[in-house]
Amino acid sequence: MLIPWLALESGADPAERARAVRRAHETFLADGTVSAPVRHVFADSWRRCAGAGVAPDGIARVVLTEGDLAAHRAAHPLAPVLPLLRELLRTRWPSSGRPRGPPRGSSPRGPRRSAATTSASSAATRRSCPAPPPDRSASAAGTARS
Repeated sequence: MLIPWLALESGADPAERARAVRRAHETFLADGTVSAPVRHVFADSWRRCAGAGVAPDGIARVVLTEGDLAAHRAAHPLAPVLPLLRELLRTRWPSSGRPRGPPRGSSPRGPRRSAATTSASSAATRRSCPAPPPDRSASAAGTARS
């Protein structure tokens, strides 16, 4: 008995299974029937492709009007950030197809900051996030050394 979520049972020969699935696919292409050992997810996919007129060695043709495409893109969860992504890709990968390095004055960790900016932001951080008092007990000092 085939377990539906397993691609190959323990001890089964992968080469023989591949041959059996290939034969089953050829049978499906010839007469539309699906036989074992094809799992239902693949059989369903084969049927959908056949129903959509996809050639076995081809790619499905997607036909969308300009309005349908715009509606599809607008409904996508990433739609609000797509302009930002496009801009980032445009600046990192210009039309030459070669990636550019980070902008001048920045590093992979972010833009370089001057000493004045760093000390000002550090002071702001100290004001908003006070550090806990240091632990000066002997046990803490002993643990820190080991």
